[in-house]
Amino acid sequence: MRLEAQTVFGTSLDPAVPGAIFTSPSATLRERSDIGCILLSAAIDGNGILDAAGEAVGVELPATAGAYKTQEARFALMLSPRSWIVQCNIDEETALVGRVNATFADRTINASRFSDYLCWFELCGPDGTLLLKEGGFLSLERDGFRVGHAKRTLIAKVTAVLIRLDDQAWLIGIERSRARYFADWLISCACLDR
Repeated sequence: MRLEAQTVFGTSLDPAVPGAIFTSPSATLRERSDIGCILLSAAIDGNGILDAAGEAVGVELPATAGAYKTQEARFALMLSPRSWIVQCNIDEETALVGRVNATFADRTINASRFSDYLCWFELCGPDGTLLLKEGGFLSLERDGFRVGHAKRTLIAKVTAVLIRLDDQAWLIGIERSRARYFADWLISCACLDR
């Protein structure tokens, strides 16, 4: 059964910026309801299966914690040594899950749709990092949380998947049931900083 994707916030709350939940001179928060994702879980360890799984989803799966790989419109992030999130267009989820599960009929790797679990936000602007630091620890040291890396962490007491796209852009995955709380918290931090 395929359910229709629903956004947490429905329509844009700021008509000046399409999809924006909040805008200020130094930060913009958008819900990214166009991002779909699947969860890959491996039953065994081994780099041999990574290549076949990567071919099935159309992007190389990273073998290093905190690293991510991109290829065309796909994005793969390692959650643990045996699990990955693969971002894709929301309309591609079902086909990708089917392709992975057909490739691994023995279930050495299992794929499942994950969009119903995670809500994705994009936080852009010079103050984006400062806003995130209000709710948790972000290592920005030379060897800390570099551009091109990702991690799971707590922000505002909510488990988040943080992806650092560039110096002023973050992609943030939040459990759907906590998304409204997270957005409200981030907006309140931005308003306090004014």
